[in-house]
Amino acid sequence: MSEPKYKPTLTHKELYADLRRCGVKTSLPKVKAMIQQGKYPFAVSCEMRQTEFEIYRKPYEEWKEKVGLRYEN
Repeated sequence: MSEPKYKPTLTHKELYADLRRCGVKTSLPKVKAMIQQGKYPFAVSCEMRQTEFEIYRKPYEEWKEKVGLRYEN
């Protein structure tokens, strides 16, 4: 069996789920708004037919460590 391919980005739903696993009390609409308002330094959004998000995994992991987020049991 081969190694799973590294994915350099997350979806906004994956970001939301990961934040919740770390104990962050948030919601999907709040995560989307935080990205759109430039509050997360690891993500950007652009307006197309619908809002599109790009969330970069490595800067996100570095940010999590910087702010002290860890997975809860």
